[in-house]
Amino acid sequence: MKIAKECYPDNDHIFVYDNATTHLKCADAALSACKMPKNPSQTWGVDVNKLHPNGKQVYTNDGKFVKTKIRMGNGTFNGSPQSFYFPKGHEKAGWLKGMTRILEEHGFANASSLKAQCKDFKC
Repeated sequence: MKIAKECYPDNDHIFVYDNATTHLKCADAALSACKMPKNPSQTWGVDVNKLHPNGKQVYTNDGKFVKTKIRMGNGTFNGSPQSFYFPKGHEKAGWLKGMTRILEEHGFANASSLKAQCKDFKC
């Protein structure tokens, strides 16, 4: 790097970068709005690698992981638990509420008019 050579011209320089993607790993059911739909969904879930009852990963015939969907874990807001799924007895029981409904539950009345994602994440 230019600055290292200018500031320390008589030294050898070695730069080590650790860009391991494992540093980004969260629990499979961890809260994440990245792919959460804006509106309620009966079929949405977090894609995870399927495990055999013996604990080993399941593969397709061509060697790829078999995926399955699981529910995202519930969250908390101001210390109170919050379910991201409609409760038993609701007409959409078991469905994911979606970002709009979750935000509305916390006082964001205009949530339905907000963008769920801006082009290239440039909001």
